[in-house]
Amino acid sequence: MEDRISKIKKEMELKEINLIILFSSRNIYYVSDTAQFSICVLPLDGEPFIFIKRNFQRGKKETWIKDVIKLESTKGVIQEIKDRKLEIKDLGLELNFLRANQYIKLSKLLPNSRFIDINQLFLEIRMIKDKREIEHIKAAAKAVMGAQKVTREFIKPGVTEMEVAAEIAYELKKHGSWTTQSNMYWDSNGFCLASGENLYSPGDFPILSGVGASKATPRSASNRILKNGDIFVLDIGSNVEGYHADHARTYYIGNPDSKFRKIYNIILGALKNAFQLIKEDKTIAEIFQETKERMGEYKEFFQGFNGYRQGLGHGVGLHLDEPPYIIARNTNKLQENMVIALEPKLIIPNWGAVDLEDTLLIRKNKDPELLTTSPYLEF
Repeated sequence: MEDRISKIKKEMELKEINLIILFSSRNIYYVSDTAQFSICVLPLDGEPFIFIKRNFQRGKKETWIKDVIKLESTKGVIQEIKDRKLEIKDLGLELNFLRANQYIKLSKLLPNSRFIDINQLFLEIRMIKDKREIEHIKAAAKAVMGAQKVTREFIKPGVTEMEVAAEIAYELKKHGSWTTQSNMYWDSNGFCLASGENLYSPGDFPILSGVGASKATPRSASNRILKNGDIFVLDIGSNVEGYHADHARTYYIGNPDSKFRKIYNIILGALKNAFQLIKEDKTIAEIFQETKERMGEYKEFFQGFNGYRQGLGHGVGLHLDEPPYIIARNTNKLQENMVIALEPKLIIPNWGAVDLEDTLLIRKNKDPELLTTSPYLEF
């Protein structure tokens, strides 16, 4: 944890931040080792201290931070900072996470402070994983591979998407997987599952998310009954010990036709080629563009269509989707000990989709280590 704190303080110096107040449970867990309801304070000049509200004794036992205070209110946190005479002229806050009423309250309590957004600061520091984080992600990878195995065994004509989802959810729990967290909220579903026409019908998430069971829950499994000739995609995330893995496979119920085989092999070839591009130390933009070029006549359907498009991949860690984002405008290079999910796909209206996704660990001057190894289809 000392290494993490030193990295944060180095960034605070560069950005001229006197003090950081953390409200997000994922960032608090990252620096303190507890996810109890809390607020964590990181002074540039001084040791961290943490306010814990719920289950105070458990949080105090879990965290390595020695200075633990009972959390009563945000006002009490600010008063404690003032009593300690800590500099708060330039204050770091997670502005993408902070609730509007908290922001207003802080503005009134600290009218002379300059608020600096630290979301990107933490996301960039968290991109490079340490040994313990990598082990947790590997455990999460086992969970999603188990889910794919169950899918291979369970999908057949006459079964509904929802019935498949129930088997998958049970398998994830057996591996100790909790709900995933993406875009700052916990997702009790945690996966995208779709078949047939649902593959190209957007829900409330980017395309290839499934349509859901009702208009009130417009994502993932529906009550659609699987039939012979269906394409079936499971894109699934897991969360073990707070860390995620992401994994997609595409299946065909029955004997695949020639068009499916062709498109599947395009995607599989693109995925394997991307592994080589990573080894060659290409920029993220180059990886994206060279993968897109491999789509040939289907290039217009790469990662979606008609404005419904997704990136080629993303980092995984304390969130299911976090930097680095594998998108066309990202000119950075991948770095050692980043963990990313790479997911080339083609989504073709009135036909279907093929999506393959693997989670992999970036290694210096070596092939990336594949953490998800579910089999691909062979023709």
